[in-house]
Amino acid sequence: MKVYFEKSDSTFLQGIAILLMVLLHLFAFPERVPEYVSVVNLIDKQGQLLTTIATFGHICVSIFVFVSGYGMQFSEMYTNYSFVDKVDKSFKRGILFWGRYALQFLIFVPMGVLLGKLDNISVSQLLKAFMGQECGTINGEWWYVTLYLKFLIVFPFISLGIEKIKNVSFKIVY
Repeated sequence: MKVYFEKSDSTFLQGIAILLMVLLHLFAFPERVPEYVSVVNLIDKQGQLLTTIATFGHICVSIFVFVSGYGMQFSEMYTNYSFVDKVDKSFKRGILFWGRYALQFLIFVPMGVLLGKLDNISVSQLLKAFMGQECGTINGEWWYVTLYLKFLIVFPFISLGIEKIKNVSFKIVY
């Protein structure tokens, strides 16, 4: 009996989450779909059915958080990392993530300025968004950045708590 996810299971779940995310971002917000896009009209005339199904795509966030947390914990479960090592590893993950985010930021923010989409953004808002705080003020789709960075900060503490209780046996009383 299998009691854990394997890499292929988490990859499958992430694939499902990606499909749900694409569906969500394409069709759950009818105001974002231009009038000339006829895909919605092919499926149903008012677009209500597709919008309703696409709204279910919000669950992709929960799937990503679960798979990320499970994978991080499972990868460290059979190691003898100290708490300091876990903090260090979390910090390195945060730096790697922030580097990828900063690259996106440096590409898309100037594009937004050139296209006139970021006219009334202050320098302090830009700096806060660049550092990973209040990212949603620049781009609403970047709301997860702050959440993920907080997750990385809290993870070593959660992992330590799991290690403390993993040897405790729980009995279910009927």
